[in-house]
Amino acid sequence: MKNMEHERIERLRRKIIDLTVDDGADPDTIFSALQSAFVFWLSIVCRNCRRDIARKLRADIPAMLNNANQLAAADKTETPTCH
Repeated sequence: MKNMEHERIERLRRKIIDLTVDDGADPDTIFSALQSAFVFWLSIVCRNCRRDIARKLRADIPAMLNNANQLAAADKTETPTCH
């Protein structure tokens, strides 16, 4: 079951990345769109689930930043596009 969920997450992650790369939008626009989509999905779950999801996201941010730093360090072909 966990493997199926991991595969589903990976397919969805890949689709999101492909859509945002193909669109050619700048990082600020992409993050705004992702935030808006996130808010939409938060709006359709109950208040307790919203709170739990927000807590998990807040707790996961340090690991997300660490992973992003590691990915950026490993990818020497790209230069930052945000400034």
